[in-house]
Amino acid sequence: MRRWIAGAAAGLGLLLAAPVAGADGPQWNKSRITTPTSVTSESFVISAELFRAQNNLTGGSMKVTTSFTTPGGLRPQCGAPGTVPLGTNVQGNPNEQPWVSTAAHSVECNGTYSFEVVATFSRPLAVDDVKRLPGSITVNAPPPEVRSPKAVLEGGTVVLTWSAVSDPPPDFIGYRVERQEPSGKYAKIASLGTSATTFTDTSPPPEGGEVVYRVVALREGPNGEVPSDGGRTNAVNLPVPSTTSVPGATDGGT
Repeated sequence: MRRWIAGAAAGLGLLLAAPVAGADGPQWNKSRITTPTSVTSESFVISAELFRAQNNLTGGSMKVTTSFTTPGGLRPQCGAPGTVPLGTNVQGNPNEQPWVSTAAHSVECNGTYSFEVVATFSRPLAVDDVKRLPGSITVNAPPPEVRSPKAVLEGGTVVLTWSAVSDPPPDFIGYRVERQEPSGKYAKIASLGTSATTFTDTSPPPEGGEVVYRVVALREGPNGEVPSDGGRTNAVNLPVPSTTSVPGATDGGT
């Protein structure tokens, strides 16, 4: 009887000393998400470094899962809201720190998405120990660049033409036409829809001279429009107004 009671007490002591599944204790210190919080591409990698204090003699194994959540409020073509599991790769072993987990993913639209990396550390004769690492990533990817923009002088106007953006993303919203100022900067002169491939500048600079235009593709972003690199047109030489004679002026001072 005494032996049974002693054995039961010892078993209870071991149970109380074992780690509790789901615990997020100091043994996970330094574990962290290494994914950037903002990216400029629809394709990215969710990564984490996982540190778990342990006795190397006891060994152990690490299992990591990654889940990705698409928020509501995006366009229907951007994907249904909800959480999906991602294939996760883990590199490391019980005698090395840290373990490194990676999960490649891509999205259709710009936005702010959430994810969670869950690491489960298992050892012989011990309860699994779990670490949860939540995170978020903001995608601000530009649309494709506008190709082959051209400018032609027709009378007193300048006609711009360009090729439509090929394979536009679901959150593509149109084009912005800009004109270069004498300072070298570009100023917006028009905002156009997604089907536009031409624009006529009916009020080119009255002083004439060489003018360059730029056509920029736009897509929605979490913090406003995300532009492409500007496709610049050829230079257009506008007529320079002829100088008028001033009444009373003399020729050569005579």
